[in-house]
Amino acid sequence: GDYISGSQITLPHLDDGAEYFLTSYTYTLSEENTVARLLETATFGTTLNDLTVWETQGMDAAKWIDNQMKKPITSHREFFRQRVNPRFAHSLPIGRSDHPCK
Repeated sequence: GDYISGSQITLPHLDDGAEYFLTSYTYTLSEENTVARLLETATFGTTLNDLTVWETQGMDAAKWIDNQMKKPITSHREFFRQRVNPRFAHSLPIGRSDHPCK
């Protein structure tokens, strides 16, 4: 029919006597899982220590975001470059060795 809003899906035609069954599920997350989900999506990963700190400091999402905004700005690019492509203190030979055993 003419379905205006919501989710729509076109299912293949079934043989006579066959049926589709629509199933839905509901679930709830614990407070710890809700916090872990927030930290997992807003950071580079959640640790058990992060969850413990959250609980012991009486943190909530608004307070956590406010604390994050107050932190000094850091550069992932700078962090990455300092650790992945270090400068060598001395020059290195480039190319092939002149001896087959080297």
